[in-house]
Amino acid sequence: MLDKLRHHWRQFAAHRPGTRFQAQHRQGRRARRTPFARGVRAVLATAITLIGLVMMPAPGPGMLVVAFGLVMLARESAMAARGLDAAELRVRPLWARASAWWQRRRSTG
Repeated sequence: MLDKLRHHWRQFAAHRPGTRFQAQHRQGRRARRTPFARGVRAVLATAITLIGLVMMPAPGPGMLVVAFGLVMLARESAMAARGLDAAELRVRPLWARASAWWQRRRSTG
């Protein structure tokens, strides 16, 4: 199972930013699943995302649960995939600035 996760991560990382989630969506579409199975996965992904949102104020992995649910949803929904690709492009510069700030803070402290 861990090898399968690594394989999926490498496939995900191989695409350039802004296209990764849509590529995952296309790959999910090529998988031969029934419309019922796709619907169940979409409902499950939505439920996981909502549970993660409820978990956000409490200490714990709320953000990770939300991210996991959104990634699952992007695999089933083209609209979610496009939204996550757009969000990735907006978040990357913020993440780089936060990371640089954190490194400066650690080196001076």
